[in-house]
Amino acid sequence: MTIDVSGFSRIGDMTSGGGLSAVFDGSTSTNGYAEATTGYAGIDFGGSPKRISKAELVSATNGFDASGATTDITLSLYGKNGAAPSGAADGVLLGVAGPFGDVNAQTTRTILSTDVVTQYRYVWAVISTGVWAIATEVRLFESVEPTAPTGERLVIRRSCDEVFPLTWDLSEIPHFHVTARLNDPAVARLFFQVNVTHRGEFTSYMDVVGFGFLIEYRHAATFANLAAASWTTAPNAISGGNIIDRGNHHYGAATIVSAMNAAAGFYEFRVRGSAHSTGSSLDGLAAVLAEYGVGLNNLLIEFDEGSELRTA
Repeated sequence: MTIDVSGFSRIGDMTSGGGLSAVFDGSTSTNGYAEATTGYAGIDFGGSPKRISKAELVSATNGFDASGATTDITLSLYGKNGAAPSGAADGVLLGVAGPFGDVNAQTTRTILSTDVVTQYRYVWAVISTGVWAIATEVRLFESVEPTAPTGERLVIRRSCDEVFPLTWDLSEIPHFHVTARLNDPAVARLFFQVNVTHRGEFTSYMDVVGFGFLIEYRHAATFANLAAASWTTAPNAISGGNIIDRGNHHYGAATIVSAMNAAAGFYEFRVRGSAHSTGSSLDGLAAVLAEYGVGLNNLLIEFDEGSELRTA
């Protein structure tokens, strides 16, 4: 759900051009920018903190770097409570989009949040480029409390249809984030498939890369209490492999099939992944694969209320 920010104060350093007002005025014909390689723009929600599901950023007609060049762009989403942020990275990192190559056209990019249950007073987007940082619009979206299924079975599908670089350490792939509510106990069936590609052309590392994925969940009696609940790895929900071939574009895949008993209440599920090698500590050695927007990577969770899983 899009958040109406018209009644809230702006924060950030993208004050050139039309400034922060232009970034949140609902028009893609005005812009605000920072004469620096990093700029940020956001909202102070004051006494009405928000749960954030995603942010959409719209570039200028010559990209996010305001130059006509094609530098690498990284977009980040942050939240914070307490004191106002003192800079672009002074908060909790909620999501990242990129790096991706800029284009000399007006485009819209989405940053998905990995935390959809915590309420934040300050929320802002960061643009990191090779020249200046510019945007015509920043739109913030509020997460909503999930509703219980109207029947005995609930099926939720998530997909990642864009290239998503994997970090060396485990980190969440926000495209697969799921929240759900159950009125009655159920069996949760988990089906996950992901394809990965070697990224030697970006990292200059051409040797073997290992990759791995796992599904985690947490449960609480109320949606608000999910934020304090601990994450648990779902049973038998780990998979991975190696990209053995040396080269720029060699592929691998991982599949997870599992099931678990699920009590009534609220659930969050997330997928975390990594790509790593003893020969390099760089992030982005491999990435979730996308082929022209085709859904190669999917998470399917099926809740069957009234069913029971027996393992013995």
